[in-house]
Amino acid sequence: MNRECKELFIKSINDDLEKLRNESEPFFTANDMILLIKLLIRDRTNKKGGGILINTINRLDLLTRDLEKYGEKDAFLYVINFIENNWDF
Repeated sequence: MNRECKELFIKSINDDLEKLRNESEPFFTANDMILLIKLLIRDRTNKKGGGILINTINRLDLLTRDLEKYGEKDAFLYVINFIENNWDF
């Protein structure tokens, strides 16, 4: 990749990151985003194949929606309590 193309590519990436910051700032702090990046790095280095982070997020989302649909008032707290009571730390 020649220098001019690389500079345009980096500018495009920076623009996308700025857009991500603007869209995410009300919901995620800089520390949250760094944690997400670290989890993504761990996910990509997983020998069993990628996508566990995205799959886990999707499964948690579906589980919490199901809990809400069936009357659980705080589905996220339910899941947190389950993890705290049943998973090893």
